[in-house]
Amino acid sequence: MLTYGKLLDDGLQMVLAIPLAGFTRPLISERHRIFPAGEHFIAYRVSPTHVEVSRILHGRMDLERNL
Repeated sequence: MLTYGKLLDDGLQMVLAIPLAGFTRPLISERHRIFPAGEHFIAYRVSPTHVEVSRILHGRMDLERNL
């Protein structure tokens, strides 16, 4: 469990360090970027002053329905 927690933490740190590292899915959301972290996806928005994590979703979850 600690290893997987570290994987999620590493993903969050990457998003914070390089906000444009995630990919866009315009058909799902114009505002969000998606970054994979293990079996999960970090959905977040980038503004000029901060990064806002909206959701951390398991890969089996429907991104469109859950954003």
